[in-house]
Order: sequence, then structure tokens, then C-alpha cells
Amino acid sequence: MTLWDLYRAGQWLRPPKPSKGVTHDALRTRVKTEFSNTVFAGEPEAWEAYLNMAREDRYVRNIHLAILWDDNARFLLFRPETPDSQPLARALNGAYAVIADSAHEQDHVGPVFDELIFGNKTNGGAALNLYLSAALPSDVTREVRFDEALHPMENNIVVQSDLVRDFLDDAEALLDAEKPTRLLGVAWPLMQGILSKLARSSAPRDDFVERIDVTTKMCLLAINLLFKDVSKRKLIPNKAGELFEKYHSKREDIERSRLYERHPYFRLLNELRFFITEKGCRHNQDIAQVLVREYLDQCYLRLSLAGVMPDPTQAMLPMDWSWVKKRKIATPSPVVGRYGIQDADDLAAWKKVGRAFDEMGFTLVRQLGIGQFGRVYDAVNRENPHIPQFVALKVDRIQRGQKKQAIQAAEITLNTARDLARSPHVIRIYDAGKLSGKKYTYHILQRVDGETLDHLAGVAGVAGEALDVLVNGTLIAHGEVVVVNDKFGIRLTDVISQVERIKKLK
Repeated sequence: MTLWDLYRAGQWLRPPKPSKGVTHDALRTRVKTEFSNTVFAGEPEAWEAYLNMAREDRYVRNIHLAILWDDNARFLLFRPETPDSQPLARALNGAYAVIADSAHEQDHVGPVFDELIFGNKTNGGAALNLYLSAALPSDVTREVRFDEALHPMENNIVVQSDLVRDFLDDAEALLDAEKPTRLLGVAWPLMQGILSKLARSSAPRDDFVERIDVTTKMCLLAINLLFKDVSKRKLIPNKAGELFEKYHSKREDIERSRLYERHPYFRLLNELRFFITEKGCRHNQDIAQVLVREYLDQCYLRLSLAGVMPDPTQAMLPMDWSWVKKRKIATPSPVVGRYGIQDADDLAAWKKVGRAFDEMGFTLVRQLGIGQFGRVYDAVNRENPHIPQFVALKVDRIQRGQKKQAIQAAEITLNTARDLARSPHVIRIYDAGKLSGKKYTYHILQRVDGETLDHLAGVAGVAGEALDVLVNGTLIAHGEVVVVNDKFGIRLTDVISQVERIKKLK
């Protein structure tokens, strides 16, 4: 009986049953965590449920593979530890061999592959395993067990069972038929997750910086393994890349021809298309890191005060929208009391700038906030493939007689932001200028989900005024730009306690 036979029989994909006598009360969980974009992808509630499961209940019981790893010998092997694991081990070893051979056929890709797989020395310090889980909220994760001295005892790569199911649909037949190109396309959705987790340290000094580095290298690998050329500023897939595109088109329910417009990962790959040449890899590392940082900001849960902050009110939720044409989307009309529009002045301001932004390719879906000189809107980017699909648009009124100074200030802000963009912890400013026919300047900003400064100030017991606080290298500047040092993993509760401490010192 093969692993695929077991899947079809439903013997290893059934969600694990809770242990007898153990109940899971949502209000009294054993795990309390502050969800962070440096850690999780998925929904907070799903992670709460997963982390509160006993370890033996998280994993499929009859599937266990040991990962044999030797950096000196450049050796990696998936060894089955149970009889039912043998087909999966065979398929993973075959896929890994194809990826390694393909990477080493290109001089500028082979070293990057070796650094990814064998550069993480924490893989050699403890047992390295691979398990499957039907309850995992993401595709792949890395779980580490530490002893009392915080030394890693065990490193577990955990894979979502559904992802393995998709892989095993075709992998065994392709292995038998010796079709390495097709095997690469079928295997990549699974293998990219496993390989990236092998590249992640057991205890990174700065998780977000490491994630940016690993993701950048994985993108370089993907572009050179799945694509053959660039034409009209777009990547051209090879046979493996075509299968990869078809997989994501079906999984995300996006037309294959629209993937590079509407799927964040494919947008990122196309932005990094310079990686397809050795020269592009050598000269564009800084640009690549900035682009990858923006992508990761959209993918992972932001820092938050889990269970403390209220959910957004109905009046603050963004508009529902949908694509109706290639570059057109449909939205309801803005009204007072919805979409962050609090009064008639807000509605009038929205209507003044909404059409101008629409002509630029941006559709407003919510007013995020208002300040002394202008407003900030949540918007959908319909047309520009070089910036994220969701952005924040900041609009400032030009004071009478100060048009020239306002435009110069916008240009200075944009140039300064470009210099700061190399930091992984500073938001991006993509563009700035004057709205056509309007007495307003605008900034197109990276939209970052998370707690507002007003929320943070309220929890800290401070009135709602903007703060300028330097806390352990963390600068909160008027709620717009946050610069964080290499301790980006710091929790907001820690920041709050430091705010309180500094207030007392003052």
C-alpha cells in the first residue's frame, strides 16, 4: 500500500482526536501568544487552536521522516522512520535530487542553493525530523524544542497534509517515468516550503531580517528553476514553471493569465526577474531585499496586543470590492457612517480626491484617519505592478501661497524615504506629487496592518496625542513611520512597559 492509497482511504488525513479527559476552552487556553508578522502566516484563531494541541496530537501518527543533514559532505536525505513513510521519502528524495541538479547547472545559482541548504549550522545540532499535520494553519513551519538552557533539542519541519496530497497526485508516476522537468514543477510548491524552513535558524537573532534573506534566496532559486527568459518585462515560464502556475491558478482561483497582476508572490517574482541573469543577481541585491520585505509585510500577521484590542467597528470596515474588468473593480458608493467616513466633511473630501486617484489607477475603499492637514485612505492599486496591491494614500492640503514649497517637501520626503528603504523595519514611500487639478499633495505609502498609535497610547494610559518616544531603539514618530532596531521581535507589551518607564523618568 502506498502513501497515496492511505490518503484515499482517509487513514492519515483525519484531524487528530483530542486526548481523553482533555477539553479545550477557548477562554482558558494553555498557550498565550502575541501574534507577530515575524512568526506567523494564517489566522490567529487557527494558530491558537494548533498551539493548544498536545504535540503528539498535532502530527499524523504513522508518518515520520528523519532528515539526515551534513554540511561538510553537502549531503541531505529524507529517511523513512515508519513503513508508511517510505513512499513519501522516495518522492521527496527524488524531488530534492532534481532541484539540486538543476540549481548546479547554473554557476550563479548553485552557490546560492548550497548556502540555503547547508549554511544553517543549527540543523546539525539536534535531531531533524519531518512530520505531517492536518491541523497546521500554514503550508510549512519549523518547530523547535529547547532544553532548560535554551539549547535546541529537536527541530521539526511540519508540513500541511493537504500540500503533500497535491504533491503525491503525480510525483510517483513522474519518478517512475523519469521526467525531471515535470517532477520539478509538481514538487516545487511543497519543496520550496521545506527547503526554506531548512534554511531558517533554530533561534535567529532577528527573525524578520533572516526571513527576508531566506525568501530572497528562495526567489532567486525559483526564478532560475521555473523560468527560461524575460519578454516584454515579464517572466516566461519553462515546462516546470507552467505546472507551477497551473497549480497556483487552481489553488487560488485566479486565471493563470492574471497571476502576475493579482497574486502577491507572482508579482514579487516578476519584480525580481533581474535574478534570471548572473549580472542581475550580482548587482541588485539591495533592491531585491526591499521588494521581498514589502511582500513579507503583506503575508504575515502584524504585531498586536492579542485579546486586548477591540475588533474594528462596522463603520471602520473597508468597502467590499471585486474585479469586473481587467483593470476595473466595482465598489459601493461612499456614505457617511461607513468605510471610516464619519461626517459630511469626510464624504466631501473623499469625493474631491476619489476621481483623481481613480484616474491614477487607485480605488479608495476606506478612510483610515484624519490629521491637522489632511487624510489617509486605504486603497486598491489596480494598475501599477511595481507596488503592492494595497496601499495607503496620504493627502495633504496645500496652504494658500505655498504650492511650490509643498511640492518640494513631497520630493524631499520621497528621496529620503528611498534612502531609508534599505532598512527592513521602515515603511516605504512609493511616490509623491500633486493631485491633478487639486490643491493637494499626495504620498503613496506602504500599508502596514497593525495597532494604531492611538490604541497603543490608550493602553499605556496616555492621552491620544502623538508621541515621540525612543524606546530600546524603537522610534514612534507621529504614528506614520516606525524605525525598529535589530530586536524587531519585541512585543508591543514590552514597548508599553518601556513607555511607562520613560514617562516616570521624565
